[in-house]
Amino acid sequence: MTTLLSRVFPSRGQSLSAAPATAGRGTLSPGSRFVPLEVSPCPSPPERFPDPVFDPRPETAGERRVALAGGCFWCVEAVYRQLDGVLEVVNGYAGGAAAQADCYGDEQERAVAEAYIRQLEAAKVFGAPIATELTKLDRFYPAEAYHQDYAANHPDQPYVRLVAAPKVAKLRKHFAEKLKAAVR
Repeated sequence: MTTLLSRVFPSRGQSLSAAPATAGRGTLSPGSRFVPLEVSPCPSPPERFPDPVFDPRPETAGERRVALAGGCFWCVEAVYRQLDGVLEVVNGYAGGAAAQADCYGDEQERAVAEAYIRQLEAAKVFGAPIATELTKLDRFYPAEAYHQDYAANHPDQPYVRLVAAPKVAKLRKHFAEKLKAAVR
């Protein structure tokens, strides 16, 4: 399974959410809020994604890590690197052989993920039931060095231009207020 790992810091007192219907593995600091993005092909516009109803503040202060499953390192990384609060993004692998798995680090993260999956199902955001399996994050294996920062280092690569760049453009269009100041 492809995952993305990143470290982030708290964003203006917001709480941590992990929405497993999107992609990548990242780290959210306490108080950071997960922004559901269309990182993998999805016909649903961003405004169809509801704000999490169950979104408790993390029990501990400091940086947090979050695992978000995704089919492509390069697309997920290209999007999450631009978000305010993301300190680091590391492409890699976790979750074993499950095709649709998101990993959680503790029971609070599991509860948030389960609640958000139910919320997405109730809102009928996707045209089919969500098939994501939630599994405990036991290990994370960083991907090879050439996978790290790939979209930034290879902006003219055809896949990056055709797949990752439009997702970054969509992020900038719909979530400009969530971007790092240097990206705005």
